[in-house]
Amino acid sequence: MARGSEGRASILVVTNSLAYAINHRLHLFERLVAEGYSLTIAGSGKQADHEVFNRLGVSTIELQVERYRIDVVNDLALFFRIRRLVGKIRPDILHAFTVKPIFFGRAAIAGLPETARPKKFVGSFTGLGRLFEDDAHVGFRLVRACLGFLLRRGARGMPQAITTEAFADLETLVDDFGLEPEACVVTQGTGVEIAYPLPKERQGPVTFLFCGRLLVAKGILAFLDAARALLEEGVDARFFVAGTSDPADPDCINEETLSPFRALDGIKFLGWVDPSDMQDVYARTDVVCLPSMYREGVPRSLLEGAISECAFISSAIPGWMEIVGAARSAYRPSRQKAPSTAGAAEHAVVGGTVIDLDDPAALADVMREMATSPDATRDMGIAARERLISAHVSNEHVQSRYLRAYALADEDASEMSLQDRSRGVR
Repeated sequence: MARGSEGRASILVVTNSLAYAINHRLHLFERLVAEGYSLTIAGSGKQADHEVFNRLGVSTIELQVERYRIDVVNDLALFFRIRRLVGKIRPDILHAFTVKPIFFGRAAIAGLPETARPKKFVGSFTGLGRLFEDDAHVGFRLVRACLGFLLRRGARGMPQAITTEAFADLETLVDDFGLEPEACVVTQGTGVEIAYPLPKERQGPVTFLFCGRLLVAKGILAFLDAARALLEEGVDARFFVAGTSDPADPDCINEETLSPFRALDGIKFLGWVDPSDMQDVYARTDVVCLPSMYREGVPRSLLEGAISECAFISSAIPGWMEIVGAARSAYRPSRQKAPSTAGAAEHAVVGGTVIDLDDPAALADVMREMATSPDATRDMGIAARERLISAHVSNEHVQSRYLRAYALADEDASEMSLQDRSRGVR
């Protein structure tokens, strides 16, 4: 079995996208390497993505994962490939990120003899996505049922830990899958650099930013429609869109739909922005908007925007509400599911506004109010940063929560498990 320096554990990470791992969790992998763990990452990526990890001293393996649909041939190939990787690398820990790697990673080791399988399995749900939607098609419902069986069986067959980014998501998994709360950890997002440079004093028209993949479920059309309405009214504001279409995703916005918005003065499409350049984008932004209909974890754009003193407008994304809600209530195990967006306007938050997606005019109304009250809007941005700092969601806090899941670090009083939350600990 492979070991890192000083006998540290070896970890095989399986992810659907190396680029996603770089953008959201590179700080975690840097921490593991710095502490001497032997790390191998398997996922789909470009040569440049592999090189980022290789420069850290991390081995990478190209692993094709069909991210958006069930594909029997490719999915069976993924199952056998993971099984072979586990047999070849012999990791102490198999850590799978997102639903499909979790499903096939857990399945791949389920039938292995004890001497051939990892000592521990860690499955990280970065959000619950389409799999847990009430109207999910029959294929997704079947996958969900099988996933629940695998995780319940795995809990009896070998040590495992499950992580989510939100307490509401973990409540859903505990209720639906019957998982043991003491084997679950909430990371509260992917982490954020608290030392993010603060912008110079903001002046001029209020600037709104949508940052993310250009998907219907992410709310890009709602953002663009609201921006167009305000521009037609003559409201003095600017609008940025940072992100690109994802043609492989069936929810992708096509260019024909985007073209009329690209022609409007006042809306600037930035395209894909390198993460190292996002600091400059946030410095020119007053408000980050994410009217998402998707079952998000904790969106990185909201985290990075808030730490850069940007106010926010969002739907009632459960993980985000747990951080910025004016009253961060304790988790109480129950059959109640994650909050819906209906009635979201009634939620009290710090540093921004939550909109009701059932009201088509809500986003434009809030944007209009913020655009015409620049001083108050910028004060909200300052409050958003203060709330984020007090919420313990820094890179270091998130790293420690993953280390707890690995059972590589002692439990720290500042961390939060599901049981902590059930007792009202924050």
